[in-house]
Amino acid sequence: IALQQQGKHAEAVDYLQRWVKVAPKDCDAQINLGNSLLNLGRGAEAATAYAAALAIRPTAPDVLLLKAMAEQQTGNMQQAEQSVRHMLAIHPASPEGLFTLGTILSAQGRIDESIQVYREALRYRPTMVEPMVNLASLLQNRRQREEAISLYKEVLRLQPGMPEALLNLSTMEYEDGADSEQTRQRFLQVLERLPDHGETLNNLANVHMNLNQLDEAETYVRRRLAIPPESPSAHGTAAALFMLDGQWEEGWQHFEWRWLRDELPVPLRDFGKPEWRGEDIRDKTILIHHEQGLG
Repeated sequence: IALQQQGKHAEAVDYLQRWVKVAPKDCDAQINLGNSLLNLGRGAEAATAYAAALAIRPTAPDVLLLKAMAEQQTGNMQQAEQSVRHMLAIHPASPEGLFTLGTILSAQGRIDESIQVYREALRYRPTMVEPMVNLASLLQNRRQREEAISLYKEVLRLQPGMPEALLNLSTMEYEDGADSEQTRQRFLQVLERLPDHGETLNNLANVHMNLNQLDEAETYVRRRLAIPPESPSAHGTAAALFMLDGQWEEGWQHFEWRWLRDELPVPLRDFGKPEWRGEDIRDKTILIHHEQGLG
């Protein structure tokens, strides 16, 4: 337990595994073992430890919830949903259980159900920011902007400076025509807490680009490109910036990432012939086709 409190979960696992071999019926030890494994991202092993604890305390709601979280970490959403619903059958008014169920449903693309469950969690605990920000994000994606903005503002009232709420609210207000400098300052607040937050770096690049501050925009673009994972959106910003600045070769290289965007204006088509890469085509025919316009 002392090692867990120090964040030394790998060492804690070693001691706890040795202990549960000696005392397999020690429910608290099994739970602690599961907690450290969960912190280490070893969800499958954590779920096994929680299952051992549940064999001793079959209706322990906190353990059922932890087991669901471990199963969710492994991507076993069906089993995770079963575990959390078992927990909610015992404690139907648990905001934590409802929040976890909401995240599991959302991960399966069951957005209507997820929205309903997040609302239910907030009915039992109106000041719980986790379901509030997740609900706002789902509503934002559904373009229910007014309610999403209201929820983000409430999150920031309850937890000032929460990065996700600050970022999403600032982005929405900027899209609605908010002052560029005010938006820039809010994005900088996010970077103070999360210096390598890719979406924020990309947004700052766009703000500076719209202000025609190309040197500042390039600084943020290059910071974003240096951070994994690669993002078609970030490469799209880089393409626009470098072309705007006359850096054509680098701009076109980034522009190739457009084909990996989620929403393409025109789908990538295969004509059964190789793409022209700039080689001599004096004795060949080239097909020029529509992609993003006819200009």
